[in-house]
Amino acid sequence: MQKAGREAFSIVAMTCGLLLCLAAAPASAQAPDPGKPKAAPTRTERAAADAARRKQMRENNAALRARRDACLQERKEKKIAILERPRFIRECMARPNF
Repeated sequence: MQKAGREAFSIVAMTCGLLLCLAAAPASAQAPDPGKPKAAPTRTERAAADAARRKQMRENNAALRARRDACLQERKEKKIAILERPRFIRECMARPNF
């Protein structure tokens, strides 16, 4: 009876080992092919891209500031109470008709 128990155990152990090997194989076999590595952008390309991005951000910030100044002016004209000012500015900035 002990021999049958050892054989059953060895079959189970071999099956588990085989399953572990098969489970690990597809992960490494399906790794994406890196192919040809992309060339890193040159320093001047990065600088040009950074300068363009900074210019875009400056323009966007200037537009937001102009919009906020208009909202602040409207707030002063309407004489909004101090506790209602943040909500008024937030709602004014969210309005699409500027």
